[in-house]
Amino acid sequence: MSTKQSIVWLAVYTYSKHEKKVDRRLQKKNINTFLPLTKVVRKWHDRKKKIDMPLFPNYLFVRIPLMDKFKIFETPGVIKFLGSNSNPSIIKDQEIDLIRKLILGNIETSNFNYKVGSEVVITSGPMKGIKGKLVRKKGKDRIVIHINTLEKNLMLDISPYNVVQV
Repeated sequence: MSTKQSIVWLAVYTYSKHEKKVDRRLQKKNINTFLPLTKVVRKWHDRKKKIDMPLFPNYLFVRIPLMDKFKIFETPGVIKFLGSNSNPSIIKDQEIDLIRKLILGNIETSNFNYKVGSEVVITSGPMKGIKGKLVRKKGKDRIVIHINTLEKNLMLDISPYNVVQV
């Protein structure tokens, strides 16, 4: 009698600046990983360069059968799971999808008349249904998308035509 294994996304905490190395090592073991990167301009004394930096420093995501979770610790650079090692926080597929959409690119914005602190919901586009909070109005309007499981805030540029105040 066979039982279906529960395959889930887990957030893996790594040593500082080891996210890319751990990601490569896990991929070599045929483990499905997701390391969200963002372009950042770094300045040296003689030049500027755009480099890929982790969106969540020290974190990457793995999609594995829950019963195989401890195999991740066989990889150098891994410290722990988000949550606890015995009971890690499971990341929802929708949250991984949201992060993928966020790193694909921002949506252009213009000013609108909601007050800072207003709760808003996105009504159209790839982020439809996501709730957030307007945190700043400065040339572009930004809302904060809080992903509870990740315990992180993400900034998203959004068109006023794609949001309504809650």
